[in-house]
Amino acid sequence: MKNGGKKMKKVLLLLLVTVLICGFALVGCATTTAAATTAAATTAAATTAAATTAAATTATEEFVIGYASMGDTNPFHALVSQGIEKEAAARGYKLIKVDNNWDSETTVNNIDELINQNVDIILCGLADSAIAPVIKEKVDAANIPLVFIDYKCEGVPAFGGNNVIAGGLGGEWLGKMAVEKWGGADLYIGLELPVAGELNELRMKEGFIDHMLEYVKIPEDKIYRLNGNNDIALSMQLVNDTITANPDAEHILIGCLADDDAQGALAAVEQLGYEDKVLICGQGFYDEVSAQNFLTEEPTAWGATVAYWPTQYGYFLFEKVDDFLVNGTPLPEEWNVEHVVVTRDNVQEILDQQ
Repeated sequence: MKNGGKKMKKVLLLLLVTVLICGFALVGCATTTAAATTAAATTAAATTAAATTAAATTATEEFVIGYASMGDTNPFHALVSQGIEKEAAARGYKLIKVDNNWDSETTVNNIDELINQNVDIILCGLADSAIAPVIKEKVDAANIPLVFIDYKCEGVPAFGGNNVIAGGLGGEWLGKMAVEKWGGADLYIGLELPVAGELNELRMKEGFIDHMLEYVKIPEDKIYRLNGNNDIALSMQLVNDTITANPDAEHILIGCLADDDAQGALAAVEQLGYEDKVLICGQGFYDEVSAQNFLTEEPTAWGATVAYWPTQYGYFLFEKVDDFLVNGTPLPEEWNVEHVVVTRDNVQEILDQQ
């Protein structure tokens, strides 16, 4: 019996050890399986997140933007181009840029080049309204979406300044200031850009002239609409000649399509010694000359300009273009930057926002 008892104890002990070993093994297996499952789930989640991030990052990289600058020799449009290039890069687009150089033939050739590059959309600055139908026909035939920058054409989405509002702000400022300072005005000189077609009419006639005349009465034969051509020297000469031809004019208002014209007008006025007889309003506010004019110790005859925020064109432009390319949301018929009149009173505030 003793030997049998010992044998029985050994059997029971072996059974107990076996059970414990199997139990530990099962726990180890369960722990390993749970860990493996958790690791697999984590890896899958990380892979999914990475794929989602990659998809978001590369979503815009699938699109190629064709951009035809109006002409980077002009400081305003050079800033527009810099903003568009910066924004396209930040959003992951491939950008193919050409420069129209303010030339109609070059513009048409550039559009042909962008079409041949098979871009997904064309953003085009346009200086000559006469070629708008030609460009639209070419792009439509290639089935490529088109956006005109700073130009309106029926059937083509347009982005940029709102010319009636911007010109209207300038005309309103001139009219109000003339009444406040002199009680009226007797001569108006508009430094325009006729080749721009509708843009010029909207900004300089419906904008400047029509809004100015709500405050002052100037005879029709004393309203001069001249081709300043965004040229400082030419604008200076035109203002000099027009004022000289009207020696009896005592209260003169000058509306400018761009700040280059305003700079030329100011030079002529100062040369003639007419600082107290003239009020000038420009359009653009884009360079150091525009800013410094309103930071001088004493006020100049160039009393105001209307801001267009050229450095921010890219941001506001791609807000809509993004949604169109990525989500298929139709482009608006027109969308614009906001305009504000810049004077000595608010120039620093505007500079801080540039």
